[in-house]
Amino acid sequence: LGARYKAQVLETANECMRVQYLLQLQSSDFHSDERLTEWLCPHDIDHVRPEPPETPDWFYSCLQPGDLVELQFADGWWPVTVSVVLDAAVSFEVRSDKPDIFPGLSCTATASSLRPAWQWLGPDGEICWKFALVNCATMCNLLSS
Repeated sequence: LGARYKAQVLETANECMRVQYLLQLQSSDFHSDERLTEWLCPHDIDHVRPEPPETPDWFYSCLQPGDLVELQFADGWWPVTVSVVLDAAVSFEVRSDKPDIFPGLSCTATASSLRPAWQWLGPDGEICWKFALVNCATMCNLLSS
């Protein structure tokens, strides 16, 4: 799975849904006020999901090298790994470990541009959202509100 973007579900049919992304399409030679709309047939429940909960206050102080997080960039959230903690709970070096998603990406990120790599488990059951930190003895499980 690549980046995550905010979208609105317009309609559903069978196992598929038509979504409209909430970002503007722009490039150096293209601009449109129309928003991208497409049909998606998700392979798993985490592919199309509600917006995740707020990041817990303690999250940034627990981050260590090797932890999976998401980086806010170009109107989306991209999967990256913390490689260095520069200033505890404030700034971090992050990198993309997936060759098909931002190959070679390595940058400094502030806490405000990072969030947990939330996993959506669906509305059924006791736990709806979770993330785990590799080097912290904490796993966060939350009910959706």
